Amino acid sequence: GHTEIEATGFDLIALLHAIRTMMTEQVKAKGLQLVFEIAPAVPQFVIADEHKLRQILLNLLSNAIKFTEQGCITVQVQATAVPETSALTQPAPARSPFVQLQFEVTDTGIGIAPADQTHIFDAFIQAEAGKQTVTGTGLGLTICRKLLELMQGEMTVHSVPQHGSTFQFSLPVPVANSAHLDQEHLDRVIVGLAPGQEPRRILVVDDEPANRLLLVRLMTHLGLEVQEAADGQEAIQRWQEWQPHLTWMDLRMPHLDGYEATKQIRSLAPTSNQVIIALTAQASQRDRALSLAAGCNDYVSKPFREQTLLLKLQEHLKLEIQYQAELSAPPVAALRSVAALDLQPFADPASPLYLSTAWLEAVEYAAMCCHDQAIEQLLQQLPPELAPLSQEIANLTFQFQFERILALMQQIKQQAAQMQTR
Repeated sequence: GHTEIEATGFDLIALLHAIRTMMTEQVKAKGLQLVFEIAPAVPQFVIADEHKLRQILLNLLSNAIKFTEQGCITVQVQATAVPETSALTQPAPARSPFVQLQFEVTDTGIGIAPADQTHIFDAFIQAEAGKQTVTGTGLGLTICRKLLELMQGEMTVHSVPQHGSTFQFSLPVPVANSAHLDQEHLDRVIVGLAPGQEPRRILVVDDEPANRLLLVRLMTHLGLEVQEAADGQEAIQRWQEWQPHLTWMDLRMPHLDGYEATKQIRSLAPTSNQVIIALTAQASQRDRALSLAAGCNDYVSKPFREQTLLLKLQEHLKLEIQYQAELSAPPVAALRSVAALDLQPFADPASPLYLSTAWLEAVEYAAMCCHDQAIEQLLQQLPPELAPLSQEIANLTFQFQFERILALMQQIKQQAAQMQTR
């Protein structure tokens, strides 16, 4: 009863593509197909609670994957205009039109018995198939429907046993444009810390290696000194030996959790001004209160945005972060997209900056494998004169824009082929 809607402008199309990317591996692991059908009328920018919409879609897709053993899972998104006379209370900029977004998540799974379809949205109630699974509490669909009610939407289900299910929900939202987007949604490429700042030591504590890797990569890219720990006991040891300026502390860990690790660290140095920020997938006020009582300085819930972590670093360590858009020295500031690069010097065999076919193909292969570290090693082979190109590829790599890297390599190779035929 305490959840509130936080409506902001965001890129809906980008959100849908991100969700598709997130679920692709789970779908492939079961030998299924995942299809997204986004109608042309769906606006790119809307104003709504992005976090809650993501939560709803991920829950429906997770259920579809769990209860489907063969076939296909389809997500359809459509939009229809909403008359201005409709009684909508969603916040919207002046003269922003409303649309009714319509989502359908369809699977070819085991389906839901007619007797269960009237109860599956009730708390702690599961259909017969759900009771046979190891995971699940019977709360996912209840939360989805409650969140939609807060956003003035509604959800329905149609299912045929042994043929599949379709969950539908609609959501009225104002159409936005890029001017309505929050600053944290803008595409700003991080360069690193502004010059002249003292080195900072960052400790990353999490029992999941993938979670640690994400934080370590981000902190390292900023130019910070980083160490990591896989549990609370190791975190205490690292903290004693290394005295980090800031610790990202996961709260949910086996053996010694983040609460107890924080308490022990604070008992070792009660007057220490080192910062500990709690990280957890739980977002309840109780967890926040417990983490602060244990000695944490702040609290960030997962999933988090990169910008949220940067703001916390700026707040607690007084760091100044530099973005590419803020650079004044050309030509790097002008390299905002692949199209901005002058490809001719890199493709001209007569130029000293000529890129060999072997190097281009090596980058292509690394990009196809999504191997960011291999690309970074290849960039080290470039001479200083190719710094603009190297910087652009490095920025694309950090953002995991491998398709754009492939497009860039193809452009350079095509330009080279054209020059050779002249």
